[in-house]
Amino acid sequence: MFPHGVQKVLYGSIERYAATISGKGLPFGLALAYLTFFAESVGAACLALGLFTRIAAAMIFVEMVVIVIYFLWPNGFFWTNHGIEFALLWAIFCLAIFFRGGGRYSIDHYLAKEF
Repeated sequence: MFPHGVQKVLYGSIERYAATISGKGLPFGLALAYLTFFAESVGAACLALGLFTRIAAAMIFVEMVVIVIYFLWPNGFFWTNHGIEFALLWAIFCLAIFFRGGGRYSIDHYLAKEF
């Protein structure tokens, strides 16, 4: 997830993503585009490191559910047809992390706080 976020931040246009989001009928396209950039870059980095693990997992879960419902659902299941397979996998993965936490090798564990 982190490489997707970095790619969006470095090479993507926030206005283009906002237009795409608004084009699907979602309100506040620019705000949602910024949240997408944040979730896929900072949130994914935190998830990988185990820092603020549950918050990061919740952010990415919500993003993936929106992507599945609004953007990928018409394409079917398989990712080879731009379907929901990969985004659904991330959503389920983040849901499991949200309920389970970061685990013993996370930074949250070493800080003795489960966020």
